[in-house]
Amino acid sequence: MRTDPGVPRATLLERLDLALAEWITDRASEDIEPGKPVQGWRWTPEEPVRHTWIAGLLAIRGYAVRPVDVEAVLAGRPGRFQREHQEAALIRGMRAALTALEARVADDRPPDGWWLVLLFRALSGDLRRFRNNSMRRDVPWDALRGVVYPPPDAVGDHLDAFHVANGYGDAPERFARSHPVLRAARIAWRFARIAPFPDLNLPMAMLAASTSLMLAGYPPLVVGLDDRPRLERFVRGRLPQRARLFAELLLETVPLGRPSRA
Repeated sequence: MRTDPGVPRATLLERLDLALAEWITDRASEDIEPGKPVQGWRWTPEEPVRHTWIAGLLAIRGYAVRPVDVEAVLAGRPGRFQREHQEAALIRGMRAALTALEARVADDRPPDGWWLVLLFRALSGDLRRFRNNSMRRDVPWDALRGVVYPPPDAVGDHLDAFHVANGYGDAPERFARSHPVLRAARIAWRFARIAPFPDLNLPMAMLAASTSLMLAGYPPLVVGLDDRPRLERFVRGRLPQRARLFAELLLETVPLGRPSRA
């Protein structure tokens, strides 16, 4: 297909906003102008989407968990994992974390560093190795090669500063003016490089980004095993100035959510 060189091409973020507006209009029968921001809507993932979301978050840490496994564990049905298996404990913990995340969004409260510590404790509560060990005391177990992490005794200061009034490390005015997807990308990048937990720092960074996105009317980041290499490259790279990767992930996610008025 040929394109007219005189007609500007839509950016990836414009395509995302257009897709969101069109999809919400189709599903909710509301008169939303395509290409306009979608603030005022909240995405309510249905249960099968939560299963996919949980499986994807565990997959980017290397766990071979499928949505059908998540469904079986949460329903208490026989499946690949026994109740005492760590995968089953992580599935239950992720479900508790998503419940807390959705409550945070419903209360219109953005993520912050110490709330993410509570979220990690909800996620890791059934795993013995994380009891009294929710904050790392050394290099994280899931450290990425080439990333310089703050020393453990500096993590608390980083968490103190990780909140919306501080722009999550950006100038607050610049942060507020940025596109919501770019804001989420920078939140995820910075949190993954603080890596305050012994493990599961990349999934937790995705949860932080999803909280910010859902507050702005976007769906959460539903990722999969195939996304692990590019997410790790994203964290290893420089602070993002564009939101291409996250926009691509969200364009894949749009059909999975269910919008409702906040």
